[in-house]
Amino acid sequence: MITLRNILFALVILTFVNACTHVPPVVTGVIDDQYVKDQAAVLTMEQRADLMKTIAAHNRKGPGIITLQVLRKLPLDESIEDYAFAKISEGASLNEKSSRILVVVAMENRKLRIETAESISLILSDEYCKEVIDNVMVPQFKQSQYFAGISAGINALIERLERWVWCLTRQKQRPKTAAVLSNRYANLRKSKDERNDSKI
Repeated sequence: MITLRNILFALVILTFVNACTHVPPVVTGVIDDQYVKDQAAVLTMEQRADLMKTIAAHNRKGPGIITLQVLRKLPLDESIEDYAFAKISEGASLNEKSSRILVVVAMENRKLRIETAESISLILSDEYCKEVIDNVMVPQFKQSQYFAGISAGINALIERLERWVWCLTRQKQRPKTAAVLSNRYANLRKSKDERNDSKI
């Protein structure tokens, strides 16, 4: 005889079976974003989101398009210089190729590289990029603070790029400012002459 108790028991069993057979999606930790590729999975989701936000905000206005690749290790018999040089233009449009900035971190090889397109190298010289790696990123990496090192390095690049824009803007404004002041001075002299003429 089927009773209410038996029905309730059967519903409980079915609910339990459904819960046990539900398999959540597997998260590998590897991120393949437009600007951030973390193949070594050394960054947390929050850290990746923070880097993506910072890089995307800069790339929208420029100058330069920054991308980050964190590798578990480099391909066999390939230097980080050759890898970065080959990858910097991969999948880029003609406009992007001339303004790419690629930051490569190879974890097992313990190598870092900042590769820049030719036009950007006028702002981010090889000497400056080496300074960022040696003095900003490496000290953090030696303490296993990978996110801190990567974030500080990228922010140093962005600061340099934005400073260049600021200086360029100031230089463009100087002739205009001089012309405005010259016109104002001329108008003042003219007004003074007119006042003097009226007294005669």
